[in-house]
This record gives sequence, C-alpha cells and structure tokens, in this order.
Amino acid sequence: MEYKEEENPMDTKNIEKKDGKLTFQVFVDAESFEAAVQKAYLKNRGRIMVPGFRKGKAPRKLLESMYGADFFHEEAVDAIALECYQSGMSGNEARTVGDPAITDYKVDDDKALTISFEVALYPEVTLGQYKGLSAYKAPVEVKDAEVDAELENVRNRNARIVTVDRPAAEGDTVVIDYDGYLNGKRFDGGKAENHPLKLGSGSFVPGFEEQLIGAKAGEDKELNITFPEDYAPELAGKDVIFKVKVKEVQESQLPALDDEFAKDVSEFDTLAEYKDSLRKELETKAAERNEESFRTALLRKADENMTVTIPDVMINTRVNALVDDY
Repeated sequence: MEYKEEENPMDTKNIEKKDGKLTFQVFVDAESFEAAVQKAYLKNRGRIMVPGFRKGKAPRKLLESMYGADFFHEEAVDAIALECYQSGMSGNEARTVGDPAITDYKVDDDKALTISFEVALYPEVTLGQYKGLSAYKAPVEVKDAEVDAELENVRNRNARIVTVDRPAAEGDTVVIDYDGYLNGKRFDGGKAENHPLKLGSGSFVPGFEEQLIGAKAGEDKELNITFPEDYAPELAGKDVIFKVKVKEVQESQLPALDDEFAKDVSEFDTLAEYKDSLRKELETKAAERNEESFRTALLRKADENMTVTIPDVMINTRVNALVDDY
C-alpha cells in the first residue's frame, strides 16, 4: 500500500527582519479557512435573530447574503490566528518578545486566507570597547568613629527600659492614652490607649511630641495641633485638640562599655577584642561595597560603548509590571 504525505494546509512566506521587527505572512488553504468560518457561524448563530426563523436557526448563506460574505471572517481569523502564528514560527530561530499582532488579512477569490503577522525581535547588542576599561576602586578604610557608632548601636539594642519618676525628656518613652477632637468632635483614627511614644522620634504629627516634654506620669495634657497641609484631606491644615493622659515615663539605660558587656553580646572576653571584631566586620562590608561600586562603574562604561535599540513592547511590559507592583 502506498502512503501519501499529508499536505500542510498552511504555508509561510515573505519572512522579513527589519527595524527590530519580524514580519511574515501565513497562507491558509480554502478548505481550512472554510472550516474556521463554519465554526464561527455555529458559535454565533444562537444570538442572531432573523424574522421568519427561530433564534439560532437562520442558515449561514442567508446571514451572509444579509450582512455580507465576510460576516464571520473576522471571528474565524481570530480563531485560527494562533495556529497560523505557531506554524509561521515553526523552524524560525528568531528570538521574539511580546505578543504578535495581526497587521492585515485577506481572503482571495478562491476563499483562501492570507494573514500578515508582526512581532518584536529581541534586541541585538553591538558591543563597543569592553576590554581594558578602568575605574576607580576606593581603598578600604574604617575610622574609629565608625567602630564607635556600631558599638553604640549594639548598646542601644541591649538597653534596659525602666520606669522613672521625673518629667519626660527628649529621648524618653511616654506611655499615653490620647483622644483627638476636631471642632469639638472626635475624628477617626485619633484615639489610642497605652501607646508607647518615644519623644523626639518624629513619629507623630509636628508639635505633638514637643508638647509632652516635661510631662509627668499621671498628668493630663491638652495639646493644640495643626495638621500639615500634605496630610490626609479630611485633616490637612486643620486645627485639632488632643486630650492626653500620661500614664508612664520610661528611659533607656545603656549598659556600661566594659569587658562584661563584651561577654554578654559576643563570643569575646574583652571589650578590646570585641571592638577589633567589629572593625573587621566593617572592613569586610566596606570591601564588598567598594567591589560592587567598582564593577558597576566598569559595566556603565561598557554600556556607554555599546549600541542597542530596546523595542517599545519591552519598555511597556516593564512599566506595566511596576504599576502592578504599586
């Protein structure tokens, strides 16, 4: 028995790469396109009303005579487009980005279909000079003040919070109940209980923390506050009153900088050894930062020497991703 190789109902022609785009046409024989048109008719006939026929029962020929021979062509093209594109790209090694677009389609006198596609090509980079480039690499230098600052950070993280019986000072934490009023009425979000507030942190609206300096536990305060103009619209620029009950004043007590402190926070027995370890850690971090800056500077120089055109679809995809993130 002799077997005949099945013919491909789709043929690709006029393949062209130009201006960062790949264009080509796919020819679909009349039989395959007729099948797509028939599917489009069967899918849509149920929503078409024709006088004298029950809904969905009007013959295709009648509909085409009433609305035009190409009445179902657009939907048929949409239905067959993906298969046509995949057929056109079969064996094509071009790297593309984004979704393809149908730029045109035509149905000839023999009822065969030709679809024209366009898709962006992945950008090609033309390298310029990238060998022998030079850039400044900063030396690793850690000053005593940096070591002391890091040591102070560790002290603050290990501070004890204790209640004190004295007026609150900047840097203290006050535990407060507060209730906010606008024109004599409470406003949303202006009330809290047992709220710890570090004076000088700037975490509350301007003027709030400053008016609590000097307050003592058990004291009631009435704070006059004007909200900033760039605050939430319902309160921006408004004068309000906060009624505040100071329940507790707390201070941070830092541990002494001695060998015992070093033993508590590290594996070292002496403060001197611990400071040396902090210096080495800072030097390692500084070396990593300097190396990263050095490499970035070299890459920027290589980037300035190359040429590449980024297709709009890649830019738009990135912009849309950023918008989605927000």
